[in-house]
Amino acid sequence: MTHPNGYTDANAVVNGNRDTDTGTNRNAFAEDQSSSPAVRRPPGALPRVIAHRGFADDYPENTTAAFRRAARYADAVEIDVRRCGSGELVAFHDATLDRVTDASGRVDETPLSTLRNVDVLGTGQGIPTLREAIAAIPSETDVTVELKEPVVEDALEVLDVDNEVVVSSLDQSILERVRARGGPPTALVPLPGTGGIQMAAEAGCSAVHPRRATVFLRPGYVERANRAGLAVNVWPVRDAVDAARLAAIGVDGIAADSAGLVHRDGAFLSRMDGKR
Repeated sequence: MTHPNGYTDANAVVNGNRDTDTGTNRNAFAEDQSSSPAVRRPPGALPRVIAHRGFADDYPENTTAAFRRAARYADAVEIDVRRCGSGELVAFHDATLDRVTDASGRVDETPLSTLRNVDVLGTGQGIPTLREAIAAIPSETDVTVELKEPVVEDALEVLDVDNEVVVSSLDQSILERVRARGGPPTALVPLPGTGGIQMAAEAGCSAVHPRRATVFLRPGYVERANRAGLAVNVWPVRDAVDAARLAAIGVDGIAADSAGLVHRDGAFLSRMDGKR
């Protein structure tokens, strides 16, 4: 069954600032972290496909249904994380409920018991905990967790899983705390108008997650990031043309909003055909 918003029924089966060239990475552990399959693409391979919010254009974003389905096509699944009003960590992007649910109010003021029963984008899906989100993703699929808030200790406890994990954030201090506590590889999401290479290197990151425009408008960006010991995963990518351009530039991953950008036989597909 297909809803008016384009999502399938939950039970259906679907087939400014300038970067400086740092030269070397300041993270003493970067070589080991960057070798993680969750960070770097295999030599000669196309960029890894990361399901942005669980392929948000195809499925109800940040829900267990989205994560489960996205894992069929993606190399990695991205989850946004923040704390709810009763203290649990939940998979949700915005600070408020209004954009994607039938409820309103702040997530950090709303208890989990209420969040479970909201309706995400008219699909009947509620908001899961981080633990439930991770459980929906097979262990062979990598996971990128973007921490929207400084919930490092609680998140690391949940992220002790068999999946290859990367922790990302816009907040450099959050990533430094992850590293200080011996967590998984980290990735900086640069603020708008910045490239973030030097900040990511200073935070001991293994990757940087720039916006698509940053890579296209800053010639040599990927080379500078690589010289600093950083993988480059780009977002948001919505069509096969941009995916192919980014692959030619040499990025390690693309965070796609649609499963139509999974790759097969050396090329990106322009639409989802239910096969992989």
